[in-house]
Amino acid sequence: TAADGASSLVRAVALASVWERKAEAAASESRANPFSAAFDRGAAARPRKGDADYGRARKGSLTEARAAAALAWVEEEIGKLVGVIELHGSPDAASRPTICFGPLFELYASISDTLVGILMRARKRGQVAFEADMLFQGVHDRVPITLLSAGAPRPGGE
Repeated sequence: TAADGASSLVRAVALASVWERKAEAAASESRANPFSAAFDRGAAARPRKGDADYGRARKGSLTEARAAAALAWVEEEIGKLVGVIELHGSPDAASRPTICFGPLFELYASISDTLVGILMRARKRGQVAFEADMLFQGVHDRVPITLLSAGAPRPGGE
C-alpha cells in the first residue's frame, strides 16, 4: 500500500540522516586527531597551559573513564597500604604507626607487587613519610615509613 511505502521511505530517510550525522562527527574527530591522515591543525582545539582542561582527557571519553578507574584503583591500594602499616607498624615518638621498608616489603609481597609505586603516591598525598627519593629492596630495608594520616585516602588527591 501507499502508506507502507511512505513509512518505509520516512524510515530510510531517518536512518540515512543518522548515518550522515555519525559520518560528520567521525570526520570532525579525524580532523582533530593528530594520528589521522585528515588531521587539520586549525581544527584541533587544544587547551593551553593554565586552562581548566589542560592535561585532562576529554569529558565522556574512554580515556577519561580509564583515568577515573585508575584513580579509584590507586586510592584502594593506598587504603590497603595504610591498613598494613596501621596493623603491623609500631608507634614512633609522636605515636604514629611506623614500619621499616624491609619488613613492609616482606608483608606486602603477598598483597601486591606495586608497593614502591603506591608508597610514592601516598607520600605525594601526604599520607606517609620516608627519607629516600626511591626505595630499593635490600638497600633501604631499614628506612622507616611513617603513617601521617590514618584511614582512607583523601578523595581526588594525586
